[in-house]
Amino acid sequence: PETPQPWHSGSCTFFTPPLSVSVMAFPTKRTAVVEGDDHNLRIEHDAPMPTVKPGEILVKTKAVAINPCDYKMHERFPCPGAVDGCDFAGTVVGIGSDVFGFGVGDRVCGAVHGSNPLMAQSGAFANYIASESEFTLKMPPQMTFLEAAGLGGTGLATLGMALFKALALPGTPREPAAKPLLVLVHGGSSSVGTMAVQLLRLSRSLTSGRIARNERTGHRPIATCSPKNNDLVRGYGAEEVFDYHDPECAQKIKSYTRNTLAHVLDPFTDVKSIALCYTAMGRTGGRYACLEMYPDYVLDRKTIKVAFVMGPALLGHRLALDYGYERDADPEMREFGVGALLGITFVPIFLWNRPLTQEDLKHIPIVQFEGSNDQGRYTRETRTLLQLGYEKYLRHGIPFQMRNPIGEMGPQVFLPMKYLDEVKRAPKTLFSFDVFSEKAYLLKYSHGPQQTDASVLVIKDDLNKNLGNMVTGLWEETTTYLEETISYEWQTVPAYAFLCGVVARTVSYALVGPLLCRNPEWQRIVVEATYAVFGAAQAIRQQYTPRWRWLSRWRTSARKQLTQIRADAARLLRPIYNERQQEVRTRLGPSISTYDGLFKDTVFWLLGRKSTDTSLASIVDQELFLSMASIHTTAGSINSFLFDWFAHPEYHQEIKAEVRETLAKVQSCGGKWTLQDVAIMRKLDSFIKESSRKNPIGFITGQRYTLKPHTFKDGLHIPSGTTILFDADGVHHDPSNYPNPDRFDGYRYLHLRDTVDANRFHYASVSDISLNFGTGQHACPGRFLNALVVKFMLILFMTKYEVTLEDGSMQRPPDTFYDNNMRPDTDVKIRIRRLD
Repeated sequence: PETPQPWHSGSCTFFTPPLSVSVMAFPTKRTAVVEGDDHNLRIEHDAPMPTVKPGEILVKTKAVAINPCDYKMHERFPCPGAVDGCDFAGTVVGIGSDVFGFGVGDRVCGAVHGSNPLMAQSGAFANYIASESEFTLKMPPQMTFLEAAGLGGTGLATLGMALFKALALPGTPREPAAKPLLVLVHGGSSSVGTMAVQLLRLSRSLTSGRIARNERTGHRPIATCSPKNNDLVRGYGAEEVFDYHDPECAQKIKSYTRNTLAHVLDPFTDVKSIALCYTAMGRTGGRYACLEMYPDYVLDRKTIKVAFVMGPALLGHRLALDYGYERDADPEMREFGVGALLGITFVPIFLWNRPLTQEDLKHIPIVQFEGSNDQGRYTRETRTLLQLGYEKYLRHGIPFQMRNPIGEMGPQVFLPMKYLDEVKRAPKTLFSFDVFSEKAYLLKYSHGPQQTDASVLVIKDDLNKNLGNMVTGLWEETTTYLEETISYEWQTVPAYAFLCGVVARTVSYALVGPLLCRNPEWQRIVVEATYAVFGAAQAIRQQYTPRWRWLSRWRTSARKQLTQIRADAARLLRPIYNERQQEVRTRLGPSISTYDGLFKDTVFWLLGRKSTDTSLASIVDQELFLSMASIHTTAGSINSFLFDWFAHPEYHQEIKAEVRETLAKVQSCGGKWTLQDVAIMRKLDSFIKESSRKNPIGFITGQRYTLKPHTFKDGLHIPSGTTILFDADGVHHDPSNYPNPDRFDGYRYLHLRDTVDANRFHYASVSDISLNFGTGQHACPGRFLNALVVKFMLILFMTKYEVTLEDGSMQRPPDTFYDNNMRPDTDVKIRIRRLD
């Protein structure tokens, strides 16, 4: 749906079963830069494809970077047949077992050990590479592949070892040390030097790629460089710079540091650099980190602890090299390496994801509360503020910005409807709903199921086209569930929880078929999945600041709980999966649209999409996502419609008469429903559409995260990183769209269909003045299934059951509010019994 609903905080469970490598078709050979028998590098177009081992992902490379080690390794340690190269950026095309947090299509970057005698296939200079998932990072949307490769996974990982292990500096760039230390970076204008200066002095307060000089935190880097680069190095955060050509350079450093310098990073490590650095250090010595080996007698000074840092050692594998470069396997170093790569490399990536501030959007007016403006009001009283912003700005074609309860995402900008067409037509690479969801619900940290192109297309292209064949089955599942659950005696049940159970069975009929939909364990899983995902996001936000969320991968119980839901779902789905997979192999023709066989559910249709990942794990995730997207929103809608039904008895007689007339027609046809039978109940349709207008479950639509700066046709500029939205509730209560908008008129849309357009104003339709199901390419594709489930439930309540509020009241109970959402109170109970 357009608006996932972060409604409940219940704890639950989730999964990733071992994944087989994606079944997508891959070439049998790849192009790679390989060392030949003559020890020279050459391009081979028929190099073997890498084997994807447990814990690895297969990446199709888009860009690579060249490091000094890329030529040093094959020259110093010949290894014919080995692929060269370390740093890469690309797209995930395959996933091995025991991999968490990655999906096919993810944009990633990282580093591998090229020219590796023990793993000849592991180099980065190839069009397909296998990378360890723990040393691979997802790229932020704004970052290009060139930028990601140039960022230098090797260089930054090496610096992580050099600064925070070899030099043993306290703190990290994400959590600056309480007591900053002076650190000399020799060669501050080099690629390693500029990275080191920024890591040492990193601040979150950025106005560009460089650090604002008056807002620095962390350690105090000083650097050497040529005078022509002084401004460059200072701009990256150096406190002072010195000319290494100056014969007095070391003495000037000693004077500046008052003979106390105890930490030095030397990327060059030659005789001159060692002499300069040693001379600059204080009388009590300290720590010296170098990136090249040099004879011990040159480095000998008892008060200085020397550490030679070599990037590949960070992986923790055995290095089968010579001349002192060899290393035994080191699990402790690997553990440090995982944290270093994530904690250090995520720092520059964090710069690309800098939250917007009001200063970035100063050309857009701000709407805020009078008096207390605390964050809590933006979760409890949003509707009041949206109404103010709509009347003051949006109705007049002016956007406004408002504080986002999720502070790390920066202000949210509400756009007038005149921009809707431009946003609807914009590509996903400009305005992204997927990225909005990932950031709002921390999906990359919780590892929750996410929307895929296949899961959307299977609803648009397959489910919707087959609803006519499924409509009777949906009716029968709803009828049977209620008969099995409700007796002729009065029962008191929590309305929302009860409705979730009914919807879980009915919707699952369309998703996984009649056999599994009746399984109570499956019904429990698909209801709890939503609680688990949003509970995990809530737990991660409570436990970790944005700087430290990468740790949630290992330390958050909420994320671990998600593993169990996936495992249980996979166990239950496996027989269905195997049965449909066999049908696909034996009976499916060249096009799934020509199939007229036994199975009509999304499991079968997903398996029939041969160009997508059809592993069991992928199907499980997509089924969980589809369940999350449909069950709670549909149950919440029915809950709201039911409360409005209680509150407006003046419509009961006519609507019930319409319903009974339709039921009689269906009964005369042997109990077989058609879509036309549902469509002719126009009064019922109008009533529920008016309920969704007057008492929606969400106030906003068109949520997008801006990936690139954009200027609209009229000149409005939106910087990258902006969250944009449209106020659907304001549109639905605008008197120019709907006269007397605050009055509940159950036949409002019936009149519009009779006088304006017979097809435009039905419950599942979307338009610029009917936004409950979203808009554009992200308009909820499942809205037609939603309409059937909603109507069948209400029809049964009207004709087969007697339903009242627990206290017998005829008033709509007070709603609850959270962020941009409104729902009936989930604690409200109803009394229900089956009629004779």
